[in-house]
Amino acid sequence: MSISFIGSTLSVIAAATSPEDQATYEANNYDEIGKVVSVGALGDTSEEITFDLLKTGRKSRVNGVLDLGAISVTIEYNRADAGQAIVRAANKPETAMMSQSRTTHTMKRSSLFSQGRVLAVSGLSYRRSVTIQKRE
Repeated sequence: MSISFIGSTLSVIAAATSPEDQATYEANNYDEIGKVVSVGALGDTSEEITFDLLKTGRKSRVNGVLDLGAISVTIEYNRADAGQAIVRAANKPETAMMSQSRTTHTMKRSSLFSQGRVLAVSGLSYRRSVTIQKRE
């Protein structure tokens, strides 16, 4: 499920906090990432495994191991934005820190908390693509 509803937000904090539980996540103060264009699919993904059955001559498909995957986020670049500054800092190889995020989904009136590493920040000077590796 990707998020594209008007009013949805993505917020981050600079470092992971302990303990890793709902109460701690909700108590944290997050910096909203400004000018978010889109937030990619959330939730587990699985690789499709296929095999051919000899007796029937049919191909069978099943889901493989679940993978937390990554969240792709597209933003309009804003050097002065505090949330974007946290993402840029988390992307530097020397820091490679864990960060926590909160995605607020307006249609469901709920927040999804996650933790992960920023894998890449790339793109043009005015539009950036951010990839965040999810972690349980």
